Amino acid sequence: MIVDCAAYRDGARRTGCLDLEEVPAWTARPGHVVWLGLRLPEQDEIDRVEAVLDIDQDDLDEARAPHLRPVLSIRPDLTWLVLRTVRHDPVRRALVLGELSVLVTDQAVVTIRYGQASPLQGLRR
Repeated sequence: MIVDCAAYRDGARRTGCLDLEEVPAWTARPGHVVWLGLRLPEQDEIDRVEAVLDIDQDDLDEARAPHLRPVLSIRPDLTWLVLRTVRHDPVRRALVLGELSVLVTDQAVVTIRYGQASPLQGLRR
């Protein structure tokens, strides 16, 4: 599911929620970055992200795969970070694990959340 998609410049949000079809126009603007937030994405959403942001399908597929530990990959065209998240569920009196993948290019940031990863809404505003 696409949670949010917006353009930023100088660290400030400049748009409301964009449709994926609007993203190329914003990434082409100098100094602008698009942040696309996904939660439990389906394959068709991943395919659309690949087409719009020109991120390699293999990288997106790897980001969707579960990971047992944190990952950091730095290449000239893409930086990719996987973090394991944890929160306490007071009702179940248990720790609940999640995962957050962050893919960064010169024009875009894509976050992919699985499980109970912390919401990022406060950061995007």
